[in-house]
Amino acid sequence: MYVSATSVDPPSFVEQDAPFRVIVTPYRALSGPQYIALASLCVTLTLALQIPLARAGAWPCLVFGLGETTLLLGAIWLHRRSQDRSETITLAGGSLQVVRCYRGQVLDSRRLPVFGLHVIRTDDPDYGCQAIAVESRGRRIEIGRDLSPDERPSLAQALTDAVGDAGGSPRLRIETRRSLLEHLSPGEAR
Repeated sequence: MYVSATSVDPPSFVEQDAPFRVIVTPYRALSGPQYIALASLCVTLTLALQIPLARAGAWPCLVFGLGETTLLLGAIWLHRRSQDRSETITLAGGSLQVVRCYRGQVLDSRRLPVFGLHVIRTDDPDYGCQAIAVESRGRRIEIGRDLSPDERPSLAQALTDAVGDAGGSPRLRIETRRSLLEHLSPGEAR
């Protein structure tokens, strides 16, 4: 199963040898060294283009060019920082544990019993799988938020199979939303 990729160590209290453990992280297009290379390239290009203008007397171009580059790289850095989160889904010892971390600190940890556990997949005909949730005894937890619509069905199926292997009675329920085209009046549909 493919899970978005940055290496994140699970919290120390998560069972390391669990029969089913998935760590979900947001997708990052640039690794740390690639971000540094992008930043270096942006600064180099800005200086290469702006220094000749500054020598010709148009020094405000240099100031504004460096300011814009700083704002661009700062926005990318803030976005990367906000993506520093993970979700660890572990099935062991007759229970399912979902642990959400941000910047290495545990934000939320929930546990559901395996027996009576239902995996609920919410599909949209226009946009694919929009959400996955697990439900047991009236408690519902959404999982796999950072996965793409194409990745979520494989997580739902793998989790359902793992619940069956753990001795539970797995049930995968697929809820389908109405299509966007169904909401349009007959004159508006194309």
